[in-house]
Amino acid sequence: MTRESNPYLCMGIARFFGAVLSLCAAYWVFTYLNGEWSLGVQRLVDFKEIGAKGYGALAISLVAGFVGLLIGQGIGGAVKIDSDDLATHLTVSWHYLANTTIYWMLAGSFAVSVALGDSAESFFSQHADEFFIRGLVISAVGGITIAWVNYFAAQVAQRGNPLGILIIKLFPIAAGITMALAQLSPYRINSIPAMVAGFILPFVIIPLSGKMWRKDMLLRSPYLRF
Repeated sequence: MTRESNPYLCMGIARFFGAVLSLCAAYWVFTYLNGEWSLGVQRLVDFKEIGAKGYGALAISLVAGFVGLLIGQGIGGAVKIDSDDLATHLTVSWHYLANTTIYWMLAGSFAVSVALGDSAESFFSQHADEFFIRGLVISAVGGITIAWVNYFAAQVAQRGNPLGILIIKLFPIAAGITMALAQLSPYRINSIPAMVAGFILPFVIIPLSGKMWRKDMLLRSPYLRF
């Protein structure tokens, strides 16, 4: 233990508040500097040509985001959750959402780059903002869905029904592939690289999220067993 445990702490809420305030602070500061310094950033693709002043604005925005993260986690950490089960569900949900989103933003973009090759730059110059927002929504929904379906499937498995084990093994893969198809549905792009990324997704997200949420729950109480 690196810090004293807190029986009312829910790290899922703390990390959610931290992430929201971090993004808001970084966005607000960069938007302000974008106008004050006339950086001319209107779309994601504009970041390719922001120059030294633009990178300075990014650095300042990241510092603001880090400060927002600390403040947000402090606010979220002050929210008292009496129920261990509720705290666990919220923390698990957060880690599945966050990890799936990070994975999908990287893997989805890489898959499109592989599928399009030299044409990827042209695609992102036209569709980067839409593609990014679509990916955020899909990954958030996909991550939460995988977490809760696995939870209910585990309850089924604990009652001795082998269907629960089958769902735990197959549903996350099906969800990942469905995410790939949903991401690329508006575009005429070879979906196989994205489907491969979707197939791999649960093998990365499930063990990573499992390790992270258990570690967070120990901050609530070192005596909890999962």
